[in-house]
Amino acid sequence: ALDARVQALQRPLETSSSAIPSIALQEIVRDLQDKLAQLSHDHLTLESSTSSLQSAVQTCADNGEQMWNEQKVLDKVMSGFLVVMQTSNEANSALEARVDEFQPHLVRLSEANGALDARMQANSALEARVDEFQPHLVRLSEANGALDARMQANSALEARV
Repeated sequence: ALDARVQALQRPLETSSSAIPSIALQEIVRDLQDKLAQLSHDHLTLESSTSSLQSAVQTCADNGEQMWNEQKVLDKVMSGFLVVMQTSNEANSALEARVDEFQPHLVRLSEANGALDARMQANSALEARVDEFQPHLVRLSEANGALDARMQANSALEARV
């Protein structure tokens, strides 16, 4: 459309019998054609930039929608997390109450454990004492054996008498 306008402008200038020399007119026409070419180039660049801008706007809109959807998912996850945390806190409170219930039993168990330790120490002391008497028990057992032999001999003598 711009080329047609320039050509229309060129015809009257070429056919007119004005005082402007034809070389000057040709320079003006070339200058106008150069400007027209630049304008056409600028128009194509503007169309390309507009297309790129529209694509960028669409990408932004798509990204915004995706971010909105991700935010909704994140909100649901956070809501679920808060429910889990609340449930966990309630369970911890119940567990702490149960621990408090068992505290007296733990005290008694600790006391019983202390008494058991004391008995074990007493048993160890007794075992040490038993070890002290072991040689005496061996001699006593030997003496008991000798006594049994004498009693059997006495019984044999009595039977003979």
